[in-house]
Amino acid sequence: MDFDLSVEIGCPPAEVFALLADVERFAAGPGSPVVSMEKIPPGRTEVGTRWREVVRLLPGLPMTVWSVVIDLTPDARLVVDFSSVAFWYQLGQPKRYT
Repeated sequence: MDFDLSVEIGCPPAEVFALLADVERFAAGPGSPVVSMEKIPPGRTEVGTRWREVVRLLPGLPMTVWSVVIDLTPDARLVVDFSSVAFWYQLGQPKRYT
């Protein structure tokens, strides 16, 4: 099943990009289901950067989510594929090739 969801954000693209390119800082915060987040390789986010995220679905039930940056325009565009044993999805607007 495919679906598309768009949300308009009232911030400059550079601010949104900075937030999404630094997701590892959200790991294990108060009330967060994120148990751990590892950026591979550490450092600047670029095409090919991956994250290994372990989330708590229920007490005692973790799930690992792998993410990889597949397209990036600094301060403007970040497209990330996410996958786990349960799902696959993409964050960002993929380029359309015809």
